[in-house]
Amino acid sequence: GAMRPLHGIDRGASALITLHATAELKAKSDLAGNTREERLDATAKPSIRPVLGMNLKWSDILCGKDDCFISGLETSFVFRGHSNAETSVKSNIVIPGTIPEPGVDISITTIDSYQPDIYAFGVRYELGERIVLAASVEQQRWGDLTEKLARDTVKNQGNLQFKDITVPRLGVEWRFNDHLTLRSGVALQDSPLESVESPDVNYFDTDKIVVGVGSSLFWQDPPILSYPIQLDFGYQYQQLEERDFRLTSTNPSVPSPYETVTADGEVHVFSGAVTVKF
Repeated sequence: GAMRPLHGIDRGASALITLHATAELKAKSDLAGNTREERLDATAKPSIRPVLGMNLKWSDILCGKDDCFISGLETSFVFRGHSNAETSVKSNIVIPGTIPEPGVDISITTIDSYQPDIYAFGVRYELGERIVLAASVEQQRWGDLTEKLARDTVKNQGNLQFKDITVPRLGVEWRFNDHLTLRSGVALQDSPLESVESPDVNYFDTDKIVVGVGSSLFWQDPPILSYPIQLDFGYQYQQLEERDFRLTSTNPSVPSPYETVTADGEVHVFSGAVTVKF
């Protein structure tokens, strides 16, 4: 949903819905792990998180319809609440002759994916009729993931530590003509992962330098179609900075660390889109 409470001020809100799955398993098993008389009940409940945004067009706010010194200046604020997909399993196992009734209760809770709280501030300025400059600063609250993984019965042995990060971005847009627009941008993104070792589970992440270029082609009267069409293409290059990680194990017979590895590399991303406007 969106609304314009005042001239030059746009506000919007949406909701991101993820599912938290819960399962209850009851079974009889032998020592080899073969089960029988299984009974499984699975449910899922939604988790709703907000996404809020506001855009301020300063020339409309302070100058109305007249041109003034801040014409073309816009600022935006965005908040996105954290979200995660998680699975919880409660099971009861009976092994005849070894583990009698009422059996052994086993509970597992694990996080499948996680997106942190995000706060962002952006500035956009139209430099004449052809060039647009933009910059943004985004804070990602990854530090909260440390506590969540400590309650994860699958990954908690890794003792992973995360930190909040700030991501700056710069971009430029050049409207070559009424049909073709060229874009380019750069971003610096630190790794939220503080840990350089995680016993028995290997988590690797590095700082990134991201550079992107793209273009948009607007076709007002395409053949066959009765509506305008827009073709978008983008290329992104990511340089992963070198970072060393120590591989360790909780097995006392294995030396710690038993190996040191270096994470680095390059990522090339190509994307395209076709939009029909009607």
